[in-house]
Amino acid sequence: MTAPATPRDDWLRLIGGEAGLAALRTVTLDGIGLDPLAPPAPGTAPRAGRADAKGWDLRPLHAGADPAQMRAAVAEDIAGGATSIAIKLATPGDFGLAPRYDAITATLEGVDIGRTEISLLPGDQYFGAAQVLMALWERTGQHPASLRASLNADPLGTLARTGALEAGLWPSLELLGQFVSANMLPWPDVRLLLADGALYHDAGASEAQELAAMLATAVEYLRVLDFEGIAADEVFPHLTVGLAADVDLFASIAKLRAARLLLARLAETLKAGDAAGRIRLHATTSQRMLTARAVHTNALRNSIAALGACLGGADIVTVLPHTWALGQPDAAARRLARNTPVLMALECGLAHVLDPGSGSGHIAALTEALARRAWELFQDIEEAGGMARALLSGKVQDGIAETVARRQKDLAVTGVTAFAGVDEPVTAPPHPVAAPIERAGTRVPALPVRRLTAHLETKEPAS
Repeated sequence: MTAPATPRDDWLRLIGGEAGLAALRTVTLDGIGLDPLAPPAPGTAPRAGRADAKGWDLRPLHAGADPAQMRAAVAEDIAGGATSIAIKLATPGDFGLAPRYDAITATLEGVDIGRTEISLLPGDQYFGAAQVLMALWERTGQHPASLRASLNADPLGTLARTGALEAGLWPSLELLGQFVSANMLPWPDVRLLLADGALYHDAGASEAQELAAMLATAVEYLRVLDFEGIAADEVFPHLTVGLAADVDLFASIAKLRAARLLLARLAETLKAGDAAGRIRLHATTSQRMLTARAVHTNALRNSIAALGACLGGADIVTVLPHTWALGQPDAAARRLARNTPVLMALECGLAHVLDPGSGSGHIAALTEALARRAWELFQDIEEAGGMARALLSGKVQDGIAETVARRQKDLAVTGVTAFAGVDEPVTAPPHPVAAPIERAGTRVPALPVRRLTAHLETKEPAS
């Protein structure tokens, strides 16, 4: 027999009345007030979780430069329960596996690509990546019409991350439209496009800024394809959107749920019916929250972030190893990262519930507030000419820089930890493979990872 619900008045008495409640209220960097006694969500609130109870796609990320090491790590991940594999390819100004046929095929040697989905992250180097995929399919006797794979073309992501594009901005977008329109029919189950908000999170964006950047990127790609005569409802099944999940559990859950609502609103605006339900939502644990000192504390951060991704309704979950900030992770770190969502799915049964946050007043209110604020920021980007022009003008970068400054001011007051472990050795993370390419008219301020725990690298622990 369950205990009766405690009336709101009783809770108020316990915390000292309205004055006590006011002391417990906080405001996010997006200006959203958090009410610890929010009423339960109404039964008519829209569901914002996954479309089915099949669980999430567990997708480890590999970003090394040595194909032999990568091949061993990929084999371990597949044997350990990974359902797909993500491989980050190097672009000028960023690190990763060389985007060559020999490097990629050597990494995937022994992988049954008919059973394990391969997800490449090529940024603006997707033409070469697509050629490698086609050659690999032909070599293994696979027909692309029957395969699931992800190519994840994302030139705007490359522009934001590195500050430049090899072919220039407008030619890159024109080529993207031609490439996607030519391959949608031959590759019906290949995710050709990625609108990645996680990179903006890692640069310091707030939750609403991250959502707005993701949405504006998706709309920019839809605009390019509309010029090619491709309607939004035809594009959505080929689109993946990326977001970060971090140590703020409720914010991560609400952010992913808000993404569903925003994409549904976009589909409604574009008269695309319920096609937004075919967009896949990929959640990656935050790079920004990981420290290079006392790295084992990152395992706790990752667990909370992974829980947020799973409860928030992600279709694909990537947990970065807790030693990610130190460079190439070892087998033990990869195993821990891989097993975190596996335990949540198999032992906790979290995959059986489509939208666990739907009954919570706090999560529902935060979801709606984030969706509203993100839509406002998205409209600001559109008024500036769209995501491409907003990156060129520095509007997006300036907005994130303001948020970073406010967050750092808060951290200067509260700190992160008094036990930084400043005597621990630190291995430098991988360096970019090459300097950003100079292109007149396409250079923009890049968005590096802004670590919340960066001050731990230099400050002595408090006494």
